Amino acid sequence: MTEREKSTLYPGITWNACLEFLELIDSMKLKSVSLTILAQELGLKSTNTKSFTKKISAAKQYGLIESDHGAVKITSTGRRILNPTTTNTYPIKHACFAIPPLHNKLIAEFDGKALPRLDLFENLLMESYGITKSAKKNAAECFMESAKQLGVIKGGILCYKDADNAESSISPFAQDTDVPDMPGKDDTDFKSDIVNNSDCITQNIPISSGGSVQFSIPIDATEDDLLLVRDIFDVLLKRRFKVNL
Repeated sequence: MTEREKSTLYPGITWNACLEFLELIDSMKLKSVSLTILAQELGLKSTNTKSFTKKISAAKQYGLIESDHGAVKITSTGRRILNPTTTNTYPIKHACFAIPPLHNKLIAEFDGKALPRLDLFENLLMESYGITKSAKKNAAECFMESAKQLGVIKGGILCYKDADNAESSISPFAQDTDVPDMPGKDDTDFKSDIVNNSDCITQNIPISSGGSVQFSIPIDATEDDLLLVRDIFDVLLKRRFKVNL
């Protein structure tokens, strides 16, 4: 039997559809929801139904839910979207858009540039991004539609960094990492450089590879802004580095 070709991971439903799914999970008023019960709530007989697995996968890729032992629960990021403490929830939604690995790569390549027309975009995903022929149409349409829903396509140009309100969002495709233990060094040897200017505080943290991690926080950041940074960083550690703090 020929092994079925496997596609690169991508959100198989749109951003708005993910939010509707998130609201359904929230409406059940449970800390965690069994996948079986959730599928039944959608009128499905199996958790292996393609439409259901697409919803679960996309919501996880956007950092809205996490799953464990046959159940799902809403992440702190998802909770902040459902129960905002500020009137402007755009920054966290804008940040979530770049969390899926495929979106991350497409933003890196096309931000500030015109996107190809849909049929050419489908082929590009297949030829350059590991999306299978059978999945390329869905992957392309979901990316395009989600980008439109979040206002990051303007006149056919991907404008992620320049999207409305983007100046207050977090860029989740920066390669942040945690600070590992440094063999042979104690706390008195560890130094981090803090640079202050009129706009922000920038902290450079050396890591064991010889490189460094840099954080830059505007001095006028609010408590909500800092909570957003914490939430997105937590999602990055879980999704990119498989680390739970």
